[in-house]
Amino acid sequence: MKKWIRFSIVALSCLLTFAWITYLKYDINLYEYLRYSLPLTRNEIAYLKEKETIVCGSDQSARPISYVNPKNGKYEGLIIDYMSFLSVDLGVDIECKPLVWAHVMEELRSGNIDTADLFPSKQRKEDFIFLQSIYSLRGVVAVQKEAKNIQSISDIAQERIAVVEGDFVIEYIKDNLKSGKKMPEVLLVPDIETGIALLQSGDVAGIAGDEVIIDYGINKTEDISIRILDQHLYEKNVTLAVREKEKALLSILNKGILSLKKKDILSKTQQKWFGISAPIIKDSLSYEWISRGILFVMIIFLVLIFWSDTLQRKVYEKTRQLELSKANLRTIIDALHVYLFVINGKGEIIDCNQAAEYFLKKGRNEIIGTNFFENLILTEIYEKAAIGQRKIKERYYVVTERHLDDLSDSKLITIEDVTEKRINENKLRQESKMIAVGQLSAGLAHEIRNPLGLIKNYMYVMKKYVTNDLGMHAMQVIDNSVSRINQLIENLLSFSRLGNEADTITDIEKLIWSIAELEGKKLREFGISFQVSCESLGLLFFNEEAFKIILFNLIDNAVDALKNIEKEEKKIFVTVQRIDDTVRIKVQDNGCGIEESKLENIFNPFFTTKDSGTGLGLYIVNFELENMNGMMQVESCLGQGTVFDLTIPVRDVSGEDC
Repeated sequence: MKKWIRFSIVALSCLLTFAWITYLKYDINLYEYLRYSLPLTRNEIAYLKEKETIVCGSDQSARPISYVNPKNGKYEGLIIDYMSFLSVDLGVDIECKPLVWAHVMEELRSGNIDTADLFPSKQRKEDFIFLQSIYSLRGVVAVQKEAKNIQSISDIAQERIAVVEGDFVIEYIKDNLKSGKKMPEVLLVPDIETGIALLQSGDVAGIAGDEVIIDYGINKTEDISIRILDQHLYEKNVTLAVREKEKALLSILNKGILSLKKKDILSKTQQKWFGISAPIIKDSLSYEWISRGILFVMIIFLVLIFWSDTLQRKVYEKTRQLELSKANLRTIIDALHVYLFVINGKGEIIDCNQAAEYFLKKGRNEIIGTNFFENLILTEIYEKAAIGQRKIKERYYVVTERHLDDLSDSKLITIEDVTEKRINENKLRQESKMIAVGQLSAGLAHEIRNPLGLIKNYMYVMKKYVTNDLGMHAMQVIDNSVSRINQLIENLLSFSRLGNEADTITDIEKLIWSIAELEGKKLREFGISFQVSCESLGLLFFNEEAFKIILFNLIDNAVDALKNIEKEEKKIFVTVQRIDDTVRIKVQDNGCGIEESKLENIFNPFFTTKDSGTGLGLYIVNFELENMNGMMQVESCLGQGTVFDLTIPVRDVSGEDC
């Protein structure tokens, strides 16, 4: 995915996060937050200077929200203190005017007051415009505790209840508490105290209104016979309302309210009047759903970003791997001593390796595009190989031909010059077995060890390009053949002592695991578990190369003993123990075992119990062990397994060794 798309996703995620935080903290959207965070404009400042005083009307008997204190005659309450802070913040006088609640909206309509704290409703929005919310109130119903017939809001639908004249609860009851054709009978009262008195006298079954006002009135009377129903009527935001034409005042007050929210003025004011930080709560259900929705969107965006980056990295890595594999494959092909030619259905050469260039004494560009069968030397070799002849002009060649795929007629033709190999084979036939082994190992070390190693190392790379069963079969045959030849060469080289015989500083446990990794493919293929129990030996000084040869052959023999048997658990267990100046190593398997009559011959050269064995593995093990002044014992039971018990002298690493 392009960078600008990822950037857009990240930017959108950040924007949504900021909008979410803004809504949760200030209860306004991001647009309103940015708009009301701006300072007052020149027109707004001029409006305030001209206005001089803003009049806010509120209920004169709604304790503790707003009321006239009978003791000192002052207008007090939460909204009064809040408007005082708003006055300071805006730098304008705000006069709070106590009114009978029933007259508040009429006073606002007539312009006698500039603003009032109201619940927004559909009916009220026809006359007023509302600012951002200041706080939230719940509408509740209070009844006598002994009124067992009233347990929920629905039970008051046919009762007589008291409501303060002009209160929002009147609109709510008309819209929501209809029970068939019958509605609760509403008795309008001037204030909450009057309603509580009527409830105490039994003239009404309940009193409906704002929770904090009713609760305050009940606590003031200290009447424990009144209870508030658990189910509430509504929970709505309280905000300031202005006349519809007062757009400038709307913007000014909104900016002031947001400023007070940032300073957490309402929380401090609540603590003064309620003694707790947050008695006036928001709609928790709405809060929860909004939070879940925004969180879900954020997770989707983050997943998209992660998926985009991951996909891009994977594409980049795959492209890089393909390019590297292509370069490596070209290196492998060019490093082979075999002459490789790729021809199409018309016989035109479409690719070749460096060995072919050297053979034809031409550059690659000169060869590609020419016809394979029009080249005299190539045609002669190809035709004679087809009738079984290998000798051409005193040189011996082996030709192979393979179809590359089923979709085209392309073929891979390989020509291998086996002249040197043929000469060596003729010489080796005339020597005794041991001399032949020595000469063969020296010849093979120079002639095929390097290309064989390259073929072995990159066999897995070449397998990726094979697409049919015939190709896979061919690759498997090549792989098996290379492995077998490689094993034979390694045994021959070890036997002829071409390896490093010097003592080195060695960690035996790491060495064992490194050898196990070489056999990892076979272990997994045949379901064999490999376990090592090794004391903490530290670094030791002994012949590492000889030890590799010994342990590799023993583990390889154990794998061969296990691969063709049927057992629930196949395992090879290697234990290492330090005893004085020696290390005792046991290699144990639960394989097919060795017949007792054959045990005495297993260390003889060319003696083998395998169908495809060389008979040199255990001979080399014994030979190397004797050179290290070590000893070995063998215990085997047919059908149960074999244990090779080795004792090898070692010495600790000294300062001189380091």
